Amino acid sequence: MLGNQMNSMVLSAYVIDSYPSHTSSAIAATQFLNSLAAFTFPLFTPSLYDTLGYGWGNSTIGFVCFVLVLPAPLILWKFGARLREKAASTY
Repeated sequence: MLGNQMNSMVLSAYVIDSYPSHTSSAIAATQFLNSLAAFTFPLFTPSLYDTLGYGWGNSTIGFVCFVLVLPAPLILWKFGARLREKAASTY
């Protein structure tokens, strides 16, 4: 969870710096994804823990977070300038 929190703080700072005139909308979009994940988590965790137990269930959640969250800063590092230019050209 510490890694996820640190990663989300970096991504939030990136969004704030990238879209200063639309900061509220950008933060709302990122929080929507977080809220969607928080909504779906209780739907599948009981069957996950019943099937795998707490040890492998927690490890599975950690591996999925690792696969989904780790590439985000790398993608922004590589394609961030292009994404900001594309967003600036639409306004």
